[in-house]
Amino acid sequence: MRYEGPYTWGSIVVFGLAAIVAGAHSIATQRHRTAQGYLRSEIVHQHTGLAAVLLGMTMLLPGLVLVVVGLVGIVGGGDALAGWSSSRPGPITIVVGVWAALGGLGLLISRWRYEGQSTHWWQRLPGQFIGLGTTIVGVALVVAGWGVTIRRDDARAMLESVAKWVAGLLGG
Repeated sequence: MRYEGPYTWGSIVVFGLAAIVAGAHSIATQRHRTAQGYLRSEIVHQHTGLAAVLLGMTMLLPGLVLVVVGLVGIVGGGDALAGWSSSRPGPITIVVGVWAALGGLGLLISRWRYEGQSTHWWQRLPGQFIGLGTTIVGVALVVAGWGVTIRRDDARAMLESVAKWVAGLLGG
């Protein structure tokens, strides 16, 4: 797989740095804001405490990955990185699983509120269900990645079975 363009790798680094700054801000201040919709301030969710730290980590982790990938690409290792990542699906699956589990756990424990007003328990319930499902899928991906790392000969079959399980879980 070959990546082209003079600004591609630098753009990846800058985007990763932006994600790192946003994640670090959420972790340091223990406040994380998510918005839904377009220009509607009443749909801005304010997460605080440990949930904000976990959701900040979901921005920090991909930011770090993007910075490393971008820097490797800048020094000319983009094709080698693509080959390395396709030959080692286990560690990548583990990282994605940790990322999903952190985000899901953050949603599950969050007692978010709308910006400027409180919420009732039933308003947070859909987000908690999504958080529970995302946490379960994240843990399953970590277990699958670990299994693929241990048994490299059956890696493709194992990842296909996990993908079918996740698709079945999401599809109903």
